[in-house]
Amino acid sequence: MIGFLMALAVHTSDIDQVWTNNSKEEVKALEMEATFYTADCIGCLGITKTGQDVRNTIYDNNKRIIAVDPNVIPLESIVEVELENGESFEAIAGDIGGKIKGNRIDVLVSNNEEALHLGRQKAKVNIKEDNNG
Repeated sequence: MIGFLMALAVHTSDIDQVWTNNSKEEVKALEMEATFYTADCIGCLGITKTGQDVRNTIYDNNKRIIAVDPNVIPLESIVEVELENGESFEAIAGDIGGKIKGNRIDVLVSNNEEALHLGRQKAKVNIKEDNNG
């Protein structure tokens, strides 16, 4: 038997309501500013706030790692990030940063050159799994 899935998305101010078959799932959509960081910086240990060793990887369980303001996106939440440059990826909110406040994320990248090249971008962040329930 071939499966069939129909979805309808309705956008409201900061929540997208997605109807999949007969059930409704709320997905929080946030307009944010994205910057980029590396594990190799002055004062950095290479260990995220949630304990992930990122000295040799930018992934945690095949998801990119981002730093967040935990008052906006709870730590360990799973999100979908869509950058202004068209790149999109699934990420885990695994870190925090002193300058990451409000609607801002910091995306972990491999090296300083990549961080400088990507600069500062607008981003849409959909919270798929909120650690706070």
